[in-house]
Amino acid sequence: MTFFQRKAYDIGCGAASLVWPFFRKRRQISVENILRCNITSDAREARRIAKRAFCHFAGHICEALFVPGVVNADNWREHFDFSEADPELEKVLFERRDTPILIVSGHHGCWEVATHILSMARPMIAIARVMDSKLLQNWMKKHHFRGPVTIISKNDGFRRGIIEKWRAERSAMTILMDQYAHGGSLLSFLGRPARTVTS
Repeated sequence: MTFFQRKAYDIGCGAASLVWPFFRKRRQISVENILRCNITSDAREARRIAKRAFCHFAGHICEALFVPGVVNADNWREHFDFSEADPELEKVLFERRDTPILIVSGHHGCWEVATHILSMARPMIAIARVMDSKLLQNWMKKHHFRGPVTIISKNDGFRRGIIEKWRAERSAMTILMDQYAHGGSLLSFLGRPARTVTS
């Protein structure tokens, strides 16, 4: 691996640490939520945890950008650890291709990496927000989602053609609940109002 591939996570963490002071509102919400969850009662420790989580997230994003250059169809199992999961789940995801599957998850972790790896085993359909920039969208398609991955704009919803394609190809369809929800019911979460996702 190149230096940047090996150090991608550290580079992302370092860059996030530098810009963290400029995200005042995000910082405040994170610290408040950590305190409300009783992870710690110490405000200083809550600030440390919030910053570390922010840096960790940025490190994963940076790392994800380099995954397609490291993980490929010949070596992906070498980079994959499924030891703590149900063995039957591994079979459904990677070996049993006789039925389409639906994956619904919160938009957390490194889903770009999961999409890249899953597409080695079966065709993928991802319901996602299409990038505002066509240049960025094309770059993502060319350099990131290089396997049999079909990106469907979340604004289009489940059209009949999408469902037929999913069933015919026995694809894995992924739906990720975004961190920003609009239009859903307003509920109380950690003592503050929060919108649910419409899905």
